[in-house]
Amino acid sequence: MYQNCTPLSKYRHDTTLDQVADYNFAGYLNKLIEDKGVKKSELFNEAMIERSYGYQILKGRRLPARNKVLSLALSLKLSLAETNRLLSLSDNGALYANVKRDAVLIYCLVRGMSVIDTDQQLANYGYQSLNEEE
Repeated sequence: MYQNCTPLSKYRHDTTLDQVADYNFAGYLNKLIEDKGVKKSELFNEAMIERSYGYQILKGRRLPARNKVLSLALSLKLSLAETNRLLSLSDNGALYANVKRDAVLIYCLVRGMSVIDTDQQLANYGYQSLNEEE
């Protein structure tokens, strides 16, 4: 029945998406941590995430809220594309420059700012801190 079909492997694919297409949130986050060579304990400290909660996230037992994902992204110094992918895999909305709070977050992300410095920028514009409950 399918003998005359061309196998999918014959078509050219976007290798970046192929590499992460099968990842869930925890799998992608663990890959990013490994690629960046960051110690998990240091990541949790930088992101201001409780250690036990952080390990639950990494094991796929918990799916973090948007602000926690953003804290992790800032701490890992992720690109905007990597951050949006992480947000998408965690069922959180991507960052959009036309949303004012997101514009501040993109500014901080692109400049490699820390979570503390990002919180200061958010406070300067009267927006919710990354450490406040959503």
